[in-house]
Amino acid sequence: MTAGRYRHQITLQVKSATRDAIGGEVEVWTAFVNRYAAVEPLNGREYFTAKQELNDVTSRIRLRFDRQLSTLSPVNHRVVWGARIFDIESVINHNEADREIILMCRESI
Repeated sequence: MTAGRYRHQITLQVKSATRDAIGGEVEVWTAFVNRYAAVEPLNGREYFTAKQELNDVTSRIRLRFDRQLSTLSPVNHRVVWGARIFDIESVINHNEADREIILMCRESI
């Protein structure tokens, strides 16, 4: 793993619920942690294979391993990179080696 690989600064956000002025429940995304990562769009063959296994995975995001990141929940977390938002479909501890976390993501439109 070289330092240059992780050149994109991303923000991981966590979903929470809050009440609005009239008492209704509102979904709110707040910053959880900032990290440097490798944001990689999947090439044609990888995209085709991933689409069969997961729900329209379009990108792979690689981060250095961190225990805090290994507990991410695809339901309650998402990735923000600039103006782009990625929904996490899967969290993978690459080779179970505790060196790299891979997030398989679908870009929100």
